[in-house]
Amino acid sequence: ALFGYPLAHEDDAERATRAGLGIVAAVSAIALPRPSSAGDRLRVRVGIATGLVVVGDLIGEGASEEEAVVGETPNLAARLQASAAPDSVLVSGMTRAVLGERFDLSEPMQLDLRGFMHPMPAFRVLSARPADARRRAAVIPLVNRKAECAWLQDQWRLAAAGHGRSAMVSGEAGIGDRKSTRLNSS
Repeated sequence: ALFGYPLAHEDDAERATRAGLGIVAAVSAIALPRPSSAGDRLRVRVGIATGLVVVGDLIGEGASEEEAVVGETPNLAARLQASAAPDSVLVSGMTRAVLGERFDLSEPMQLDLRGFMHPMPAFRVLSARPADARRRAAVIPLVNRKAECAWLQDQWRLAAAGHGRSAMVSGEAGIGDRKSTRLNSS
């Protein structure tokens, strides 16, 4: 599944992670038609990676027609999925950075994955955090933009004083760095 294509949202990593947890829960709840004495049940593994992908020409025909998706990100997601324990969700280091504090995650593991020269950080998703933690995590600071932040604050002061103003801040979905100064700090 692709989150962020054909339209990116700032919370695509969160949506993907919630979907992954939902898939694990839904598959775990499926009852097999003929229970075995060994207690067999369906199990699933989910891998999630965040980054750029290349979406190309359509492949397949009819109902199986889909667009080709290539790049390091889908390859990493596939490797994480293969490395995940049954009934678990693994996310990449980049996904973890974008998720912020919205989920409880395991300590980082370093995985040696085929197709990658260096060990890749991965985190097991343990659970979603309560709504109040998600609200606190929703503030993503601007990075290395002191002049721009000062300009925005000046525009806000002018607007609050009755002088019409508008400003637009844009960027790729999920960008940000938690180590920088928040916009509202003065």
